[in-house]
Order: sequence, then C-alpha cells, then structure tokens
Amino acid sequence: MNVRRMNILILGTNRGGHQRLIERGHRVVFLSKASTAVRDDVKAGYSDLLLLADDADDALYLRIAEALHAQHRFDVVHSFHDGYQVLAATVAAKLGVRCLIDAGAVRTTIDKAKTREAARANGLSAVDAVVVSDFEALSAHCARKNGALIVKPVDGTASRGVVLVRNRSEIDALAAAEFPMLVEDFIEGDEFSVEAFSVDGEHHILAITEKFKHPDTFVEIGHLVPARLTQAQADAAASYVADVLDVVGMRNGPSHTEIMLAGDRIELIETHSRTGGDEIPHLVRLATDIDVHTLDAVHLEGGDPRAVLQASLGIVQGARRYAAIRYLAADPRKTGVLGAINGVEDARAMPGIVECVVEKHPGETVRALTNSFDRLAYAIAVGDDGDAALSTAQMAVSALRVDTRASAP
Repeated sequence: MNVRRMNILILGTNRGGHQRLIERGHRVVFLSKASTAVRDDVKAGYSDLLLLADDADDALYLRIAEALHAQHRFDVVHSFHDGYQVLAATVAAKLGVRCLIDAGAVRTTIDKAKTREAARANGLSAVDAVVVSDFEALSAHCARKNGALIVKPVDGTASRGVVLVRNRSEIDALAAAEFPMLVEDFIEGDEFSVEAFSVDGEHHILAITEKFKHPDTFVEIGHLVPARLTQAQADAAASYVADVLDVVGMRNGPSHTEIMLAGDRIELIETHSRTGGDEIPHLVRLATDIDVHTLDAVHLEGGDPRAVLQASLGIVQGARRYAAIRYLAADPRKTGVLGAINGVEDARAMPGIVECVVEKHPGETVRALTNSFDRLAYAIAVGDDGDAALSTAQMAVSALRVDTRASAP
C-alpha cells in the first residue's frame, strides 16, 4: 500500500471505520461526546482523543475543531455515525477541509418522516405515514385508521420506542411517550436490509441481510448474510434500494437500507447514511470478502473504491459462504443485576464459531428486551448454507448461562 499519510478528524463513533484508517497509517483525531467513550479508546491508537459534555452545542464543537486544526492541519473531516455527519460537514466547511458527507442526504435519512415523504413522492412507497405532535393527535389518527399501525420516534435508533398498535389499550399505553412520533401502516412480510456503497451517485450493492426480530419488541435478535432469496428477488431488492438512495440524495459512502418483502411488493422501512449495526459489516466481510471499512478508507484517501469492489448485483452467487449472528436476550423471569455469563469459552470452541462476545458485565442491569442495548451477548458463525450458519450461532448463544441476582430495593 502506497498511500500518503493523512491527518483526519473523526466526529462520533462506529469504531470499525476509525480502526481501518489507523491500520492504514493515518493520524486520526477522535472527537465525540463523553457518553460514547469506552475504556479501550485510550489504547486504540488515536493521535488525540477529546470528549465533550453530552450537552455540548455545535458552536463548541466548531471551536474545538478549529483549535485542533491549528495543531494537526487536517486533510479530511469525516463521521461514520449519522448522528454526527451533518455536524462533521459543517466543521469541514468551516475549516475549508475536504469532506465526502452528503449533508442533505443525511438530513433526509435521519428524519424518518422526510425519508418516507421522499419515497412516496417518487412512487417508491405506498405506506400511509403521519407525524403526530402529541397523544391527542396520535389517538385521533388511530381512530381514523383500520388495521395495525407502527408508532416510532421520528429520529430513533436501536429499535427504541418502536411499538405495534392494534387496539385501544395499546394506544393508551403511549400516553406518556415522547412526541413527536411517526405513525405508519403496519406491513406484514419478511424484513431484510441492503448494504451498499456509493461513489459519485453510483450505488454498488454489497450484500442483502436477512433479519430476525423479536416478535413482541421488534428488536433484532439475529442476521444472516447473504439473505436466502432467489436471484430475481435479490436483483429486485437491489434495484429498488438504488432508486431509494437516488431519491434521498445519497451519493457517497456506505448505506444501510431496511426493506420489507410482502409477496411481490417491496416496501421501504428506513435508510441510513452509514453501515448497518449489529456486526453487519463483519458478516458481509465473512460472507463476501468485501470490507466496507476498507472501501471507506480508500474513498477518504482520494482513491476509487470501485477498484477494490468485488460485487455488483450478483448477490446470491457472489457470496463465498454464509455468516450469521445470534443474540442472547434475558429471560424475563430472571432480570436483575448480572452476576456472570458463563459458558463463553465452550461456545467459542464450537466448530464454525467465529466469535462469541459478552456485551453486559457483572454489576450491570439485566432487563427484559426493549431495545438493542438490552441484549446480553452474541455469537457469529459461518457455514456452507444459511441454515447451518444460523443453527451454529444459535447453539453457541444457547450454551451461555446467565446468573443474576435481584436488584437492590
């Protein structure tokens, strides 16, 4: 690799992208809010690490960035986290430094109502959706509708606050919810996500992920790459998502678009100007040998990621193997304070297991599954077919034993 060493300011998390830049020899300065820090950040190889109070405003970030620029003379400003991307683009413009973030696209994708509006205006969504400002508006809208509805935060993540509403009691349970909320028609079908990388408005589909959700909370409890689709289904999904990325204005970088397949119909759930969470980039790399973080790094270096891209729309045939992740959630009867999660080494030793990771530690609270941060552990497995990869990952998490004690009164 013969790449000029750059000074790069990164705002926000998604550390896989950070690490690839550091591994490629670049000097990376990490600027973020204090609550996002983890212990390993201090030994991750950052040239500088600055954490601001969680309530720090954009003006403070700009002043800090200017001071850092005087010291480091940044070549690039970037963010791998869509919650920081508009700010990163603003900082880059203020400093006069190169930035590949499409701020307009980010503003659309982080606002689920704007995303839905853009899709509907271009014939890519038939879902009726409305933003309600308070409980009275929610109640009135639900009274006008027949059938189940999804109620969720306009800009939420990690499945927080996503609720299926089917009757009056479920509506009333939202009386104390935070508003505004987005209310959409509920669609029955199978959920997938499409992982893509865009270069100057040209969208390259890397993989399609099959998703498994908890039936009551909509929290994701597993993924499989590649999805078990026919080539015709995969091509249709890929073409649809390319159209979605066009209408939201996505031109550069990774994206993660969630869709529902309902018979012959494809419907948008939401799209994001970042990689998928839940180790999806790792699953894509295991299944296809495509590393989205390397694509991102090459792009930031001024190179052409298409030179290292190995996939287009031949998603099903393009996979080398199947990769799956399964999550462990708490038994609702055994919540409290975590004592230990046992059996991890035995799970790691199982054939086909790539890794088994504990996400909660002794002393932390164990509670019933309400969002992605309530999950306790996960296992990643590979296999020659999807069923094998999924069953191996499930076998590993099933071998874990969770010891809890009652919470203090």
